[in-house]
Amino acid sequence: MKCQICKKDYYIKRGFLDLFREENTYICNSCYNKYKIELSHQEFMLENYNCIVVSMFKKRYKIDYRAFFLEYSQIARSLYFKENYELIMLDFVDLSYNLELLNMYANLLQSNIIVLCYNYTE
Repeated sequence: MKCQICKKDYYIKRGFLDLFREENTYICNSCYNKYKIELSHQEFMLENYNCIVVSMFKKRYKIDYRAFFLEYSQIARSLYFKENYELIMLDFVDLSYNLELLNMYANLLQSNIIVLCYNYTE
């Protein structure tokens, strides 16, 4: 397979039991260790509702983040069923610019919101 980040070929070690099972990996082990997923969150109040911003990475890398889509979807699946919250999935969030939009969106839904993103800035 070809790594989506470094574009090098890599192979997945398989045994007899998982020889014919399909693997959904897009990242080699060295890139996966180099660009570690470090979940962080920031919680703040909007005008009437709460907002939680969940970020996958602490700093911004110059990579194609779509390679981490499998992990992104697993995190989104776990956050989707949080009670009294609506989930928004974005790539990047700039809180100084998008705060007013998040407030309007929460008022439109009349609910608290969770924003899942790769990275956010304040």
